[in-house]
Amino acid sequence: MTSVRLFAVLGIIFLLGLAFYLLEGILTPFLTAWVAAYLLVPVVDRLSRRMPRWLAVLLVFLCLGAAGAAVVRWILPQLQQEMLLFMDQLPRTMDDVARLIQGIARALHIHVASKKLTSDIQGYLLSAGSQMVQGPALFFSTAAQAVKVGIYVCLIPIVLFYLLRDWHALSARMVSLTQGALRLRIQRVLTTSNEVFRHFIHGQLMAMAGFGALYATGYLVSGISLGLFLGIVAGCVSAIPFAAFALTGLPAILLATVEFHGISHLILVILTIAGSELIGNLVLMPVLVGRYVKVHAVAVLFLIFAGGALFGILGMLMAIPLAAILAAYETQYGVLHDASAPAPPGEPNGTTTQLTTRSPTQPDNTGGE
Repeated sequence: MTSVRLFAVLGIIFLLGLAFYLLEGILTPFLTAWVAAYLLVPVVDRLSRRMPRWLAVLLVFLCLGAAGAAVVRWILPQLQQEMLLFMDQLPRTMDDVARLIQGIARALHIHVASKKLTSDIQGYLLSAGSQMVQGPALFFSTAAQAVKVGIYVCLIPIVLFYLLRDWHALSARMVSLTQGALRLRIQRVLTTSNEVFRHFIHGQLMAMAGFGALYATGYLVSGISLGLFLGIVAGCVSAIPFAAFALTGLPAILLATVEFHGISHLILVILTIAGSELIGNLVLMPVLVGRYVKVHAVAVLFLIFAGGALFGILGMLMAIPLAAILAAYETQYGVLHDASAPAPPGEPNGTTTQLTTRSPTQPDNTGGE
């Protein structure tokens, strides 16, 4: 029976992935709205205790609009200014990097074409920086792209509004499609998975924000170029083990080495990396994420690269939530399996009593909840 269940789960995952691949262009705005609704439902539920639900949804929309306006008004211009300044200083920085590489090569008695290497890196960075500076304009580069962006901008808020307003009614209707003991079991699995998954996502987002704030503050204090940009990148990739250090720590050390002749800036960067990693991994991640679900680092890396290979950036973003869902399902199924097993002779079956509040033969009055 376990093998049949495993193949059924794998088959469902395969079919869902195939459907998503074939309908990616259509499903993207709906999936985006569903993810946003899933994360915002607890906020709307709390607000709806004091006001009508539609008004609570509108208040959440107002807060989201204010946050988006703040990002567009202050953060994006600052990022573009940092990028433009970095691109202006890039030739001199690359010359310093070339001399540094050449000195290390001479000390190791090896030959390195440092000029060609730094020239290639400079061309790549200039191309990437130009795309980032012109990022908002790229969405409207063609008429078809502009129409697509316009449809997404209009469709996502509409779908999000209706999902937030009717979330519980839609969930109850989906659960009501099953009956009897199967409904009770589905409700148990969904309740536990939903609790673990939502806490995991909220905790992960708060931990990423904490990582980003720590890195950005330290980099800005150190005075290196792209301090805010590197801090935001560190926060976005902090869910991947050691990615923040690899993608932002090493470049920050290199920038501090070639941009300043003294050692004080380099020490500040190293202290920033060490302090951010210690606080993040020893405080933020265990408190905000680790107590709800534990996903092994190898599984996280595999799912991220597999999601990126199959579905691109969106697949990489959905990899960690998928890992949380699988971990939650495994935990819940193991608990239910243990609870269904008979207790040893002479010992009460307390686990079953704790998990099951009523017998499956009793009337079911939870279908609409």
